[in-house]
This record gives sequence, structure tokens and C-alpha cells, in this order.
Amino acid sequence: MKAPATAVVNNPGECSFYGGDLKIDLYANDPTQKYYQNPVNGPGTTPLTGVGDQAQWFAPVPGKTTPWIEAHKGSLTCTVSPADPPETTLPYTGSDPFYTIAPADSAAYAAKEGALCNDIFAAS
Repeated sequence: MKAPATAVVNNPGECSFYGGDLKIDLYANDPTQKYYQNPVNGPGTTPLTGVGDQAQWFAPVPGKTTPWIEAHKGSLTCTVSPADPPETTLPYTGSDPFYTIAPADSAAYAAKEGALCNDIFAAS
């Protein structure tokens, strides 16, 4: 992301970081994965290996929007929902509102978001 993140906002059972249009939510007591937005390995999701106990990514509009990820480790869920181009460092073509993102670029960006969740898991 190009914008810095703000201070952590603590809500009961949830911490959130916001920066520009980047949002990171942490759910500390989520052993049943209640806070996944999509079913695990559901339609339109791609498994993200090496992140937590399990993780997946998806694009709200495939090939047009920045990937979001959901990751889970132990009883902690991490979700990352970033802005769309040009607010990110994700390569794209086109202009607002008609962005085009190559599948390989989406996968590489999702891996970076996964690394962020892994850092959070390691710190918790």
C-alpha cells in the first residue's frame, strides 16, 4: 500500500488497522473461523499455502480488483482487504473504474498479504 496505517483500533474481540483504503482485521478468539467472509476453499477462492494453518485469497471482482485474503492460525483470524489500484503497488492496466490485473500479479500480491498475516501470527 502507498498510505501508512493508522493506530490500532481495539474493539471487543477484534483489532483493526486502517491506512488509506487498507483494512486489516484480527479476530483473536475465532476457533471456529466465524469471521471468514467466504467458505474455506469456496467458489472463487484460491488456497494460499504457507500462511497460518490455512488461508485463501479472492478478488471481489476477479481480474479487476485487488485480492483480499483470509488466514487462520490457532484461534486467530487475519483478514486483509486493500484498496484497488492505484492506491496499491499492484501492477495493473487501465484506469478508474476499469482496471485489469493479471492473474499472476494478483497471486503475487496475495502472497505479500499472506506474509503480513504470518508476521501478525508470529507476533501474537
